Amino acid sequence: MNIENYFKELSVSLKQMPKDEQEEAINFYQEYAQEANLTSYEQLIECFGTPKNLSSKIYAECAIKQMHNKDKNIGKALGISLIGLFSLPFTFPLIIASTAIIFALLVSGTAILFSAGVTLLGLGKAGIILFIKSFSYLFPFIPSVFLQSFGGSLILLGITIGLLILIVIFEKFIFKLVTIIILKMIKGRTDHE
Repeated sequence: MNIENYFKELSVSLKQMPKDEQEEAINFYQEYAQEANLTSYEQLIECFGTPKNLSSKIYAECAIKQMHNKDKNIGKALGISLIGLFSLPFTFPLIIASTAIIFALLVSGTAILFSAGVTLLGLGKAGIILFIKSFSYLFPFIPSVFLQSFGGSLILLGITIGLLILIVIFEKFIFKLVTIIILKMIKGRTDHE
């Protein structure tokens, strides 16, 4: 085997990555190998690890770069880190276990978001109905009931908006946390091989 075969295998392992980032990574490691005077397949494996291992590191670096990008697309970073995780040379049971855990987290997260959405919808609807109903106490001029219902409606609407903001912040935090955990798993796994 020669150097070209190593970089062909690396290119195949990086097929999920955007073409420009893939070419940039391969060019970087080819230049590094040339400057370090690495002339055989075995030397490349000693320096970089197997092509699969190196591709996992490149996916992790790409996910980290995506997280620090100005756009801060956490979902894309999570996706790239998952690709990197599954490109590692795992044993079959470990892949099944990690897939089951990720699926369980997605299902439970979706259930939590759905229940939070239904709760917010109910609170918001009650707040709006109470807000409209409070004006019906103005014409018979019952100021104490008007103020109670009007204030209650504003409290319900305030709680709804506050909870909505917390859910959005919490969602981004969870995506970022899961991405960081996956990247640490990739880094730990590739450093040991």
